[in-house]
Amino acid sequence: MVQNQSQVWFPQNSITSNLFYNQRFIIDSRTFDRDTKYESYLAWHTTKVENIFPPGIVKLTLAQDKFDPVKDQFDPATNYMYANYSDYLTENSHDDDDDIYSRIEFKGSPEIRVAGTGMTFALRFYDKSGNAIDKVATSSSASDYWSFDVTDGAGVKVTHPPAFDDIISKVGDNVFKIKIQINDINLLGKTLILHGHDIDGTRSSDATLKITSL
Repeated sequence: MVQNQSQVWFPQNSITSNLFYNQRFIIDSRTFDRDTKYESYLAWHTTKVENIFPPGIVKLTLAQDKFDPVKDQFDPATNYMYANYSDYLTENSHDDDDDIYSRIEFKGSPEIRVAGTGMTFALRFYDKSGNAIDKVATSSSASDYWSFDVTDGAGVKVTHPPAFDDIISKVGDNVFKIKIQINDINLLGKTLILHGHDIDGTRSSDATLKITSL
């Protein structure tokens, strides 16, 4: 084993099933300390993924990486550190008058697995300084704030996409937070483009998601 590599084992579940090659993590035995430089924390990336022997266990081989102050981030609200955080910030637009913009946020890789447990997405709004803004929903229907397109491998929209309620549901009573779950095997290999927006559509964001198998 190369000196800067290590191996870890996880039970196979809806979270560990999304682990893939070259995915980066922040793994360090030290508790986060604001007085410690970010660069001293250890980052790792996967060089090998094994999920067959034994069944039900995911075995990862990790190689040590450097903390990237541009891509990696510390979240003071949770005291967690996130690797490649910037990769999961989706395209957004904003109103030039007040510089409020929207963003679709989610955890894990941008893939939805057919017959899987689904993925959760949150639509959040920020001012030009990056401060979160609490938007008040004026409708209780998630379809007033979310929509989607499904495209094939050539980027052409499919003619018969699934119905909104067949794949999207609210998380609790929060219209700004949804769960997407796909069970139609005919969508395998397609791309789902998720749109999130305020009630009048002036502040919108997109997230592009591959539809894959388990």
